Amino acid sequence: MSNKDEFACLVREARLTELACRRRVDLIRVGLSAVVPLECLQLLTPDDLALRMCGLPYINVDFLKVGRKRGRRGSEVILSYCNSLKFL
Repeated sequence: MSNKDEFACLVREARLTELACRRRVDLIRVGLSAVVPLECLQLLTPDDLALRMCGLPYINVDFLKVGRKRGRRGSEVILSYCNSLKFL
């Protein structure tokens, strides 16, 4: 068995057993319910849930520029970082 195959087997085993502990599942449920009412979970697609849990997958640099012009100093570091990413 190659290193790659062994790694794939170990990852598969970990993923299949990670939620075997009832306490872990209960803690995930508690955390999730703090963000999304559990009754609503059946109505959400995986993408909708990810958006509600993680937020937008991008940073709106133009929005940060407007915030900086209005005197919000905390956005300057983020803005500098985002501007550097534009050139990558």
